[in-house]
Amino acid sequence: MHRILLIVILVLTALSSTGQSEQSKQPIRIMGQLSNAEGVRFLYLDRVRGNAEPIDTVSLDTEGRFAFEVMASTIDVYRIRISDPNALMVILEPGDTLTIESNALFIRQGATLNGSLETLKVYSLGPYVSHFEMAMDSLTKIYQLATARSAEPSDLQLLQDKYASFRDSLRTLLKINIERDPASLAWLFFVEKLDIDQDLPTYQVLAEALNQRYPENFYVKNLVNKVQAEMRLGVGSIAPEIRLPSPAGDTLALSDLKGNVVLIDFWAGWCGPCRKENPNMRRIYKRFRKHGFEIFGVSLDRARESWTGAIAADSLSWAQVSDLKYWQSEAAKTYQVSSIPHTVLIGKDGRIIARKLRGEALEAKLEELMPDAD
Repeated sequence: MHRILLIVILVLTALSSTGQSEQSKQPIRIMGQLSNAEGVRFLYLDRVRGNAEPIDTVSLDTEGRFAFEVMASTIDVYRIRISDPNALMVILEPGDTLTIESNALFIRQGATLNGSLETLKVYSLGPYVSHFEMAMDSLTKIYQLATARSAEPSDLQLLQDKYASFRDSLRTLLKINIERDPASLAWLFFVEKLDIDQDLPTYQVLAEALNQRYPENFYVKNLVNKVQAEMRLGVGSIAPEIRLPSPAGDTLALSDLKGNVVLIDFWAGWCGPCRKENPNMRRIYKRFRKHGFEIFGVSLDRARESWTGAIAADSLSWAQVSDLKYWQSEAAKTYQVSSIPHTVLIGKDGRIIARKLRGEALEAKLEELMPDAD
C-alpha cells in the first residue's frame, strides 16, 4: 500500500506545473487518433463550466485522425466526446498541445495522453483511486451478502476492517497529493472523495491555493464557497438561525430552543431512511427530553400532505418546520445539506457540537452531555 502511495507521489511530483497567470489569448491544440472509429464521423469539443458549452466540431479522417484548435486566455476544463457518455475530460491552458491516442469504443479507457501537465495529473492518479474504490465496492457487496446469510459477527467485523483500511488508504493518498501541490485544478476531480467534515483542513489548503491562482475559475469559486460555508458550520460555530412555518402555520425559530441541547433533524416524508430512523428518534427523545434535550425537525417535503401525514403516522411530537421547497429549502442551503437524514447537534450555548450523528453515535454523545440521563 505504501509503495502505491510513493509511486503516485513521485509521478505527480514530476508533473507539477510551474505557475499560471492571466495572459492574452493563445491557441490550445488537441490532436490525435482513434482506433475502431468506423462509423464515427464527428468529434465534439465542449467547455465545461457547470453545463457543457459546445465549442467546436471536427471530422475524423479515414484513419481516425482529428485536430482541434481554439483560442483561450486562461486554464479551463474541456470535454472531448463522441457522445455524452463516451467522453474524455481534460484540463488545458493556453499554449498546450494535447495529443491523444485512444479507442473510439470508449475514448476514456486506456487513452494515451501527452502535452498537458494538469490532464496528466488527473489520469496518473485516477487508476490508483479506482483501485481503492473498486475494492471498497466489492467489500460492500460481500458484506451485504454475508449479512443476508447471517454470517458470524467476527466475519462481518473483518469485512468492515478491510473496508476501513482501503478507505483510509484512499484518504491518505488524496490528502498527500493535494497538500503537496495544492494549486492544481486536477485535484478538483478528486477532492469530493474526501469527507469535508473530517478533512476540512485539506479542503482549506486547496481552496486557498486555487483561489490565489485562479480566482475567476467557475469550479474554484464553487469550492471556495463550499469551504466558507463549511467553516461557518464547524464545531464550535454559532448555529445559523432557522425561522420557518410549522404545520399549524405559525413561525418557529431554532433560537426559541436556546438553553437546551438541540438536534436539528433534516428529513422528509418521502425519505425512506428518515422514516425508518424515526422510531429510534422517538425513543431517544423520550429518554433525554427531561434532561434538556429537544429536536427541531426541518422537512424537505414539497407537498404539505406528505409532510403532515408523516408527522402523524410516525408520532413525531417535537417541533417541526418546513418551507416546502424540497432541496431548495433555505434551511437546507444554509446548513449545506446534500442528503437526508442529516443532523446537527447544538449545545445549550447555541454552538455546533457535531454533525451527522444518528443511532448509537447520537445516543452515546447525548449520554456524554447528559450523564444523569436514565
